[in-house]
Amino acid sequence: MGRRMDLAGMVFGRLTVVKFSHVDKGGNSMWRCSCQCGGLAVVRGGHLLRGSVTCCGGKGRGCRRIARADIAGKRFNRLTVIRRGGTDMYSGGRRQRWVCRCDCGKVLEVSGSQLRRGQESCGCLARERTSVRCTTHGKSGTLEYRLFHAAKGRAKRNGIPFNLNLDDIVIGETCPLLGIKLYSGKNTIQPNSPTLDKAVPELGYVKGNVWVISQKANQMKSDLSLSQLEGFVRILRDKIVRE
Repeated sequence: MGRRMDLAGMVFGRLTVVKFSHVDKGGNSMWRCSCQCGGLAVVRGGHLLRGSVTCCGGKGRGCRRIARADIAGKRFNRLTVIRRGGTDMYSGGRRQRWVCRCDCGKVLEVSGSQLRRGQESCGCLARERTSVRCTTHGKSGTLEYRLFHAAKGRAKRNGIPFNLNLDDIVIGETCPLLGIKLYSGKNTIQPNSPTLDKAVPELGYVKGNVWVISQKANQMKSDLSLSQLEGFVRILRDKIVRE
């Protein structure tokens, strides 16, 4: 292995070599350099000698620390830049951070590169977007959802048709059969509790065949067909008239 050329003190463009740093995995000598802008960089010796790196920002791009504009006061979606913050050291030099205030009120430091790459908030916007994506109907925990979920479970267990959407569950103020007020008891089923009924039992829970009636009406109707219900009323009427 040949003797390493000592580049310490040499100037290459905006860079002044401070000292030898290390040998990288490829066997290249790496040198710690200071830039006229105040930045620091660790640069491969061959790049310095060939002139391919002349500042801490890299060849052909000028020095990013000098060219970087003051973005205080600018907005990046929900983030408003307040002032310069600290700096981060990395292999290419220093990275400027900016103190930003999010519309939600949180204050945080964000690097200029993160802002340029599209960081829009402190993280609250991403959480809101995730919440919207995960919310399919916005009715979780409602009575409509409980009726829907219970009917779907019964249909699966009993092998009967089911093609309902949550919008098919409409709860009125009164029972359409008995005219009594519908209301849900706390953790108990009462005669006035809303229940989901199949108008024609054999058709299953399908669109156009369901309605919300009271628990009392549902018990009276049960799974009887229309002809069975008519026969039930006819026999009952005859019985009452004869007596």
